[in-house]
Amino acid sequence: MTLPIGKHPNRESRPSPESGFTLIELIVVMALLSLIFALAAPSLSNFFKGRSILEEARRFLALTRYAQSQAISLSVPLEIQIDSSSKRYGLFTVAGYEVNVESQNDSGADIEQDIVFDYDEDYEFELIANDEIEKNEWTYSTIVFLPDGTLDEGSLYAVEIKKEDENPLYIVQKEYRDGYEIVDQKDYERQRSFHRSWIKKEK
Repeated sequence: MTLPIGKHPNRESRPSPESGFTLIELIVVMALLSLIFALAAPSLSNFFKGRSILEEARRFLALTRYAQSQAISLSVPLEIQIDSSSKRYGLFTVAGYEVNVESQNDSGADIEQDIVFDYDEDYEFELIANDEIEKNEWTYSTIVFLPDGTLDEGSLYAVEIKKEDENPLYIVQKEYRDGYEIVDQKDYERQRSFHRSWIKKEK
């Protein structure tokens, strides 16, 4: 009887005694994974919390850029109002101004419908006034973009977004007052110090 080459009639295919893992090895691997996860969990938690504040900051920054572009397109001053008591902010036409219908049609905007966002009650928005104007009852608590796209001098210098046990973020005026940007606390303090020293030199 002729058999196929390479096969033996009495040899069964069986796994090598060295393949696979023993129960002890599996237990050791699971213990190591548990230890790594326990050490990494706090960092991961802070990472995701930080992203949530960053997303809120990005949404607010996007609204400032939209307000700036629409103020130019519609040729009217627009303001972002922040109501910390009701936990919301939104974009509105400055009182006393009306949107020209032709300009509105050309830009495709419908600013008559106010744009309002609610934010999580765990967040706090602190409004930081501009040092260049005297702090009195007329000090703005809003951000106002003029029809040429520049910021009104009474606009907020910065908005601090914070949450308990997390590092705050700041929406702060750019150096040439042509918009806002997101910075962390270290960069905010540096820019604030520079801004104040510049004001002193101007005076």
